[in-house]
Amino acid sequence: MRIRIRLKGMADADLIALRLNPSFHFERAVIMAVRAYVRGESLTIPSPLPFPCEIDLKKEHIISISFNDSTEADLIDWYESFPEGFRTLAIKAILRCALSAPYISAFAGASAPAPAAKPALAKQEKPAAAKKTAPKQAPVDSEPEPLETPSGEDDIFGDDSFIENF
Repeated sequence: MRIRIRLKGMADADLIALRLNPSFHFERAVIMAVRAYVRGESLTIPSPLPFPCEIDLKKEHIISISFNDSTEADLIDWYESFPEGFRTLAIKAILRCALSAPYISAFAGASAPAPAAKPALAKQEKPAAAKKTAPKQAPVDSEPEPLETPSGEDDIFGDDSFIENF
């Protein structure tokens, strides 16, 4: 089965940069990540070194992925269990979670795209100013109490007994 993944815009800039990085095999990484997720296996894909590239955020990048109908039928069944419109979203989320770190270093020092020009609004009269009052402030000598995990430990992956309290 052949599927297509569409990448476009700022929301997918990290995946587009990964796809353009010649040291990263994007299609293979997607297959490995989906296979591990569906089969309940653990997988961590090392993030590649940054690769300077120009990313056209207006261009749609379409990547084709092939699943073997006989050996990866479970992956195809999983993929088809999502309604259309959510399939690509699921695959992108799984790939991002499988990466050892977010692939944002490719954008270090990059300038953000210029915001779109806003249409000019007709000039309106300002309403009469309301009387301003100073906001109430908390007493200076009070400090917030430190937060603790329900189990009393600082490790978020520690004892799961706190789940029973919910």
